[in-house]
Amino acid sequence: LVISIGFAGALQESLKVGDLLLAETLQPSDSPGEIRIDPELMQQALRVPVPDGVSRIPGRLVTVGEPVSLPGKKQELGRRHSAQAVDMETAPLARLAQEQQLPFLSVRAISDTLNQALFDISPLLKPEGEVSPLKAGWFVLTHPGSLKSLVRLRDQAHRARQNLTRFLSSWMATMTP
Repeated sequence: LVISIGFAGALQESLKVGDLLLAETLQPSDSPGEIRIDPELMQQALRVPVPDGVSRIPGRLVTVGEPVSLPGKKQELGRRHSAQAVDMETAPLARLAQEQQLPFLSVRAISDTLNQALFDISPLLKPEGEVSPLKAGWFVLTHPGSLKSLVRLRDQAHRARQNLTRFLSSWMATMTP
């Protein structure tokens, strides 16, 4: 079993930060073919108990090659692909799992809402993909208005991560004898 976990951006207004999207279908944005998730595996995931306040939504996930940061672009992507959320990793992993005949599931926690604009954080990252405290500090000093957005994004990522962790812990508890 391969479980792809991580964050996704909302492409529908009904999704809130921290909601969990269980992808029934995956759509690579650069190819016409969709990937369907095994319905039995989806049913297992939908039966996993979750804490109060955690919404679990089955839906369609589109995978793109670059971040989608503007609300208008998110809305257009959601309409074009009839998708609930967007990420940058899942479709290639699902294709690889299919090729190896491995069962596959994607669980994504919503980290940003449809109408939330994101800014490019790539200048703040180290080559390994981690946030550089030095670069982040310099960025805030030279762009003081960005601090509120950075703190909000950090808080949203924390909430999304907590809900994802709770879901996976519950699922693992149902799998152990």
